[in-house]
Amino acid sequence: MVCSRLLTLLLAVALSGCAHTPKGREAAQMQALTGTTWRIVANLPDLGTVTYDVTFHPDGRLESHSPRDTTPDDDRWALDEGLLTLTMNEGRIRYECERLPDGSYAGGGFNLRGERWGVTMSLADPG
Repeated sequence: MVCSRLLTLLLAVALSGCAHTPKGREAAQMQALTGTTWRIVANLPDLGTVTYDVTFHPDGRLESHSPRDTTPDDDRWALDEGLLTLTMNEGRIRYECERLPDGSYAGGGFNLRGERWGVTMSLADPG
C-alpha cells in the first residue's frame, strides 16, 4: 500500500513537468492578445478571399465573428513556442500563424479535407 502511494506520488511529480507553462515573452504576448479583436484575411480555396474578426478571451476561448462559423461556442486559441493556433468549427478548421516584425500574424489554414490556404491577421482596431 505504501509502495503504491509512493509510486502514485512520484508519477504525479514527474508528469507535472509535462504541462506547458508560458514564460517571459510568450506570456506577455498571450496577455497582449487577450481582450483584443483581430481581423483575419483568409484566401479560401473554394470562396476566394474572406475577411472576418475574432476576439481573444482568457483561458483560450476565441469568439469568431464569421457568419460561416457554425459552432462558435467551441472556438479556441493557443500560443505555444511562438505559434498562434486557432481552432474553429469543432476543430474542423485550424489556423497556424507566426508573429511578424510589424506585430501582425501570418501563416496557413487547413481543414479536415486536406485543403490549405494562406491567412493573415492584424489588429482590427489598433486605436
